[in-house]
Amino acid sequence: MEFVEIWNKNSGARISTYVILGKRGSRCCILNGAAARTCQPDDEIIVCNSVYLDEAHITSLKPRVVTFDLDNHILDRLRLGRS
Repeated sequence: MEFVEIWNKNSGARISTYVILGKRGSRCCILNGAAARTCQPDDEIIVCNSVYLDEAHITSLKPRVVTFDLDNHILDRLRLGRS
């Protein structure tokens, strides 16, 4: 199970929840249950995934950032790494 943080830029709400996989390519981001009460259609949100690693694996981590347009099409994919 994958857990995420959702930060609502419109309301300031911050929630922790889990991911339910949907249909690939649907461009949908749907909140269910209590989480659904924290966001409204057209709200801008930030979804943040985190992972726990032991010290030996931290330096090999390559975080990714994906940005979307208003119709949930991918605008940019950024890969971050140590320099």
